[in-house]
Amino acid sequence: MHPAPLYLTAQQCRSLLAPDDVLAEIERVVAWDAQGLVRWPAPRNMNMRDRFENHYHLKACILDPLSVAGFRLVAHSATDETSQDATRYVVLVDVETSRTLAFVDETWTYAQRTVASIVMAARRLARADAGVLALIGAGRLASSALEYYARLFALREVRIASRRVSTRTALAQHARESYRVAAHPADSVEAAVRGADLVLTATDTGRA
Repeated sequence: MHPAPLYLTAQQCRSLLAPDDVLAEIERVVAWDAQGLVRWPAPRNMNMRDRFENHYHLKACILDPLSVAGFRLVAHSATDETSQDATRYVVLVDVETSRTLAFVDETWTYAQRTVASIVMAARRLARADAGVLALIGAGRLASSALEYYARLFALREVRIASRRVSTRTALAQHARESYRVAAHPADSVEAAVRGADLVLTATDTGRA
């Protein structure tokens, strides 16, 4: 009898993966992709909406070096992509046997993967002395991104703009307490980005 597939919760993923692990795995897979060792479907993704305008996505790839295929299934409301109620799973399959290896709740890894890949790219492209960060948005993605920026850059200042004073003030306080960096809420997007070395937009709002 074959072993049953594993089920990994978001909390288990969080306990197993440190930020340095996330960065290392992204770098490894990006290198594999450059070497032609990652197989992608055609088309790359499937997107559809229901009558309520809720969104559904399906993506997949095969990692030849690991002999593993991954299928990512996402469903979220029309108004809040980052909601904790969204459906986010990755199904891992052994390519040699076609057996399911695991079902992974990617509620936590989604945010980590998204922001870590952006910050890693910024580290490759930014000036060596880049240290002033502007965050547009003060939600979960912005908070997660801040941790990676603090790891990969010698931050001197963080400016945070968001629609609500309370959220940007709270994130600025978190930055000061957790990363010992001068951080403050900005009254506008312009005030946040003017003269900044690094800018991250982590909001789905259409207005400043």
